[in-house]
Amino acid sequence: MVSLKEVTRFNERARRNVAILETLRRGGPLTKAEISNMVGLNVVTVTNYINHFLEEDFVVEKELDISQGGRRPVLLDLNPDAGYVIGVGVNMNNLVGVIANIDGQILTQVKKTPEKMEIRDIVATIRQIVREVLDNFDGDKSKIKGVGIGIGGIVDQQSGSIKWPEKISEDRYEYVSIYVPLKDYIEREFNLPTLVENDATVAAFGEYWFYMDSSVEDLVYMFSGVGCGMIINGDLYRGATGSAGELTLYNPEQSEVAKNSCFLGRPDADLGIVAELKNQLGKKREDVTPLMNLCDSDPAKITFDMVVDALRQGDPIVRSVVKEKAYCLGLKTAFLVNLLNPQVVIIGGGLERLGSDLIDVIRETVDSWAFHEIASAVRIIPSRLGENAVALGSASLVMRNVFAQL
Repeated sequence: MVSLKEVTRFNERARRNVAILETLRRGGPLTKAEISNMVGLNVVTVTNYINHFLEEDFVVEKELDISQGGRRPVLLDLNPDAGYVIGVGVNMNNLVGVIANIDGQILTQVKKTPEKMEIRDIVATIRQIVREVLDNFDGDKSKIKGVGIGIGGIVDQQSGSIKWPEKISEDRYEYVSIYVPLKDYIEREFNLPTLVENDATVAAFGEYWFYMDSSVEDLVYMFSGVGCGMIINGDLYRGATGSAGELTLYNPEQSEVAKNSCFLGRPDADLGIVAELKNQLGKKREDVTPLMNLCDSDPAKITFDMVVDALRQGDPIVRSVVKEKAYCLGLKTAFLVNLLNPQVVIIGGGLERLGSDLIDVIRETVDSWAFHEIASAVRIIPSRLGENAVALGSASLVMRNVFAQL
């Protein structure tokens, strides 16, 4: 089984592989001369690489281009069925699994919601999803190149294990760390090389891989108030140990101090919106609002999906809480905008479903708190991949590694 350990420092050949194949993925079909111009390599060098890709069946020749005199140049494009990858994403309330081709087209998709978003249930659901997408896939399974998994927590890049923060109290601000050898579990069961990566990191890469034009080299993906993914100078930034992007500080001995701080607290993935609404409406049971109707007047039943629906119906209590939490996320975003000076900040991880009530407050907060010259240069936009961001980001990261290792 070929290793799918993430390539964090490409050698020259790997960089050229990725540059040429990614250029074809984004802009194909293209001639060799066009590829040469776009990647900055001479035509002879491009030809040598293309010949190798043709042998490996990753590139195909298509209809001839219009001649400008002399022989008509051959058009080249990716062969979308040269390989497939499995991507699994752990989202705020569900898990999504896909099989995609090397063009990023989803061929098979499975979505599941475990009873509890605790690590035991999540791992069991990941294994179930991989089994189901394989069972449902009617293509050539021998061409599946590997599995990518995007999950919360701190990922050990060497082993593919994760350090998962499990909440151990509903009414107290307490967590325990659980270590899970997820990569080993999946590789042993399915005999497929597996890459495990932080959810925010792969979501950032997915948006960058699928939607950003070549002029965007610096991007931040705000996955929640807990973590973010970063693209710096056109590549993923993970830090010295692969754990960059954590947005909170946590000291269990100072949990009450941290609980009420935008910067120190460790909120739930939904920014603590559901918990705050349960608290507020638990004290105001007489209020007749869209959210109370959706939860049958029982605040304990409130879910994030209900919050989204109630916000669309104009629920004033929900809108107030969302804007309060958006301001906190906006402060964190403003700090990162000042620190990193990105071209784009993407709001995702499910939070994009809250729409303009969230995004507009974040924009206003960044404008108010970040330096004007920096704030005026950044675009703050919702995720376009939505709940597929982590699964497709995981799949695309695996495919980039396949490109690099051809």
